Amino acid sequence: MTEVVTDAMVPELCQRIRAAKVLGIDTESDGPQLLNKKMLNVYRSHLVGVSLAATGMGTVYIPVAHRVGSNLTYAKQLQLREALSETTAIQWAHNWKHDYRVLRQEGWLSSPPKRAADSMVAAWLTGEDATHRFGLKHLAKSHLGKDTKSFEEVFAGAGVGAVSPEEAAEYAGHDAE
Repeated sequence: MTEVVTDAMVPELCQRIRAAKVLGIDTESDGPQLLNKKMLNVYRSHLVGVSLAATGMGTVYIPVAHRVGSNLTYAKQLQLREALSETTAIQWAHNWKHDYRVLRQEGWLSSPPKRAADSMVAAWLTGEDATHRFGLKHLAKSHLGKDTKSFEEVFAGAGVGAVSPEEAAEYAGHDAE
C-alpha cells in the first residue's frame, strides 16, 4: 500500500532517499494531452504529485498540487527536492524523458539524476516484446504478472489533481514500484 507523505514525515523520508541504493520514481501531472495521443503535453503540464519506491522505504506518494485534500507545504517540498538532487541512488523511471522534463520545469531537478535508468528504454533495447508495446501497464503484466488499473479507470477523465492525494496514491505507487 502506498503511503501519502505528510509534512511530519519529510525529514525521515529525506534520509531514506539519500541512503537508498535504488529508487523508483514516477510523476503525476495534469495538463492538456498531445493531439490524438494519450500522453500529456509535457511542456504545458504541471506537477501534481511524485511517487517513490525503495527497499526499506516502501512506496510513498508526495502530494504537490492537488485541488482536493492536503498537499505538502512548499518548505517541505524544497527539502525533498534537495534530497532527490543529492542522492546517489540509481533512479529508475518509466520514460525518464517525460518525468525529467516535468520535474525540471517545476524546479524539482536542475540536472538529470546522477544515475538514471529507464525501464521503457530497457524494454526497447532488449527487444523482448515482439508486439513493440512498451507501456508500463503492459510490461508489469507480461513480466511481473501484475494487473494494474489504467489511468482512465482510476481518474475517469478528471485528472490527477481533481482527486485527493489518497485516491491518487495507489495508482501512482504502482508506477514507482
